[in-house]
Amino acid sequence: MEITERKRVEESLRLNEERLRLAQDVAGMGTFDVELPSGKRTWSPQLFELYGRAPDSPQPNDEEVMLIIHPDDRSLFAEQIGSMAAGKFARIEHRIIRSDGEVRWIQTSGRGIFGDAGLPIRYLGVAYDITERKLAEESLRLSEERLRLAQDAAGMGTFDVELPSGQRTWSPRMFELFGLALDSPPPRAEDVLRMVHPDDRSMVTEKFALFGSGKHIHIQYRIIRPNGSVRWVESSGTAIFDDAGLPIRYLGVFYDITERKQAEDKLRRSQDQLRALAARLQTATERERLRIARELHDQLGQALTGMKMDLDWIVRKHGAGGDVWVPMVQDSMKVIDSTIALVRRLSTELRPELLDSLGLRAAIQWDAEQFQRRTGIVCAVRIPEDSSVLSGDQKIGVFRIFQEALTNIARHAQAKTVFIALKRERNDLILTIEDDGVGFSVNLLEHTQSLGVLGMRERALILGAKFRLESVPGHGTTITLRIPLEHAGITEPDAYEDFDR
Repeated sequence: MEITERKRVEESLRLNEERLRLAQDVAGMGTFDVELPSGKRTWSPQLFELYGRAPDSPQPNDEEVMLIIHPDDRSLFAEQIGSMAAGKFARIEHRIIRSDGEVRWIQTSGRGIFGDAGLPIRYLGVAYDITERKLAEESLRLSEERLRLAQDAAGMGTFDVELPSGQRTWSPRMFELFGLALDSPPPRAEDVLRMVHPDDRSMVTEKFALFGSGKHIHIQYRIIRPNGSVRWVESSGTAIFDDAGLPIRYLGVFYDITERKQAEDKLRRSQDQLRALAARLQTATERERLRIARELHDQLGQALTGMKMDLDWIVRKHGAGGDVWVPMVQDSMKVIDSTIALVRRLSTELRPELLDSLGLRAAIQWDAEQFQRRTGIVCAVRIPEDSSVLSGDQKIGVFRIFQEALTNIARHAQAKTVFIALKRERNDLILTIEDDGVGFSVNLLEHTQSLGVLGMRERALILGAKFRLESVPGHGTTITLRIPLEHAGITEPDAYEDFDR
């Protein structure tokens, strides 16, 4: 029986040792056992491998162990080993230098064992390689440091809201953005909302309510700091969801964009001033055109007509004898006729008389007829009979845009037909100019100096109108001008005429 029991115990011990060896192999863990006070060591084969030594190497002594430990970690290692030898539990993370020169990180843990006399008789422990973890931690630390530096350089703050607890984590920059002390607790949602400018609160509330839907939020608004200063901030954020599709946290960033907003506002004011100056210049130009056109028509035209009448009277009165000067005078009369026609054309091009006398409808019809005669491109015109809904400045502005559109069609479109329409929609008058030409990619306008399109856009802005250009290669181009009417109560015209040239 005693032999059988001993065999059973030995087999149980062998199995336990085998299980321990397998666990150590799986975990990459080595064990050590140091007897006291002799200092005799017993390292497991796995520990020899961790330390870069052959498993059949002799057990090292204290001095040999300390030579393997990285010089910068030796004092701390010796201190913790001393705690184990004194019977205490100790844990340390330290570096070793293996025989091939490779530096590895090791975590060593152990505890002293006491004898019957209450004195430590040995200390036991385990060690395993944590190099990969340390490298990952260092990589994470460097990544976080780069992120922090990038945030500082960009003036960016970050926030993290856990759900459903609502616990908030703010980066130091967030506190600075909102003018709060760095040691303050992150404010609650209602506290943040109270800092939002009153004019922006409803919009901010509406936007941040979308977090739960999983949509990416991007918003710009004003905040009022505790010191009363108003700052513009830009925020972007999104929600993180669990496997069940429920939001578990909100993450986002904040920027202070006050300086950018101030620069944009300054630029906008400058553009408004330039646009106002351009409007005054255009008005002055149109008035000068009108003055010159009238002088050409009324003064020069009448003078030429008078000269022709005088010459005609001279020929009829004194040219019966067929003197040699008669053909010369008749040639002069022909030159005068050509000059009168030139004066009329120049006067009309400077300022179509029809625009002032009969209105926009008649001027567009006349210009479309002239365009078709010059280019051979058919013009199909549909315009309301009553175009008096526009003011004088609006009429000339719309007409100049119309002229520029036809010029661009003649130069670039290779069109056969142009469709021109003017219609009333509520309180807007809409001019549409569509051609069946080759079209083009609208994106090209961003990379070319298209002064014609730029001029039309600027005229539209001065009119307070909306200008839209649509084009597809091979499918023609459409220009739409939406002009707001100054008098909303004007009766909408219901009669239209088609002029298909």
